[in-house]
Amino acid sequence: MTTQEMLDDFNGYMAYGLNNVLGNGVTLAQKATQLDRAKRYVCEQSEWWNPAVTLTMKASTRTVPLNGKAVAVGEACVSSRVFEVRDVVINGSSIGVPVTYSEWDGAIVEWRASIVEGVPTMSMVQGSQLYLYPLPSAACIATGKNYVSGIAETALIDPALPDVECELPDDLARAIPYVAAYRAGEPVATTDDELALIEKYRGIAGTIMLRYKGTFRHQGTERPNARFDAGKGYV
Repeated sequence: MTTQEMLDDFNGYMAYGLNNVLGNGVTLAQKATQLDRAKRYVCEQSEWWNPAVTLTMKASTRTVPLNGKAVAVGEACVSSRVFEVRDVVINGSSIGVPVTYSEWDGAIVEWRASIVEGVPTMSMVQGSQLYLYPLPSAACIATGKNYVSGIAETALIDPALPDVECELPDDLARAIPYVAAYRAGEPVATTDDELALIEKYRGIAGTIMLRYKGTFRHQGTERPNARFDAGKGYV
């Protein structure tokens, strides 16, 4: 489903009797932002799995934000927002799923003060931050081939590129304009007809996302239930 097709569907669903919370004269850029927020919700709810989100590390820096926001060149980041990390790949080799805090804290002595650098062999997620140990070295970063796999958002929608295909399967991408429409209309809906239309769109989108959720959930890593044992490694 292309960007233009999503915009056309969004406009069509709104035209059935919904007002946009942004008011009259909503710009193309504003509609693209509304579709982007809807797409983020669809990716999260359907548990869209991306096996190769690019991971950019910064030398001597322990954490990497998982929010997918643009940063200055050389800063740590991921290429897309990641909702759940299921595997981390460093220099082309998997280091497995992130460990829990208790596993991390038990395996690394005085990790907060550690300045040990090298190729990370362990990771942990706290909030929206990916923690790495040891600290990534400049040599490790230069090698490249660093990725995160997990439940993630697809690329941002660019209205200037109307023919670009959404990364989601067409049937799942159909949910995006439905979500965008009911979210845009709900805050300013006052009539029974408007509220009924919003619930209709919500139901259609929910049904579409539910069909995919189980499929994507099980696509994960080869070791989706692996956990780190201080004496045995990943088990």
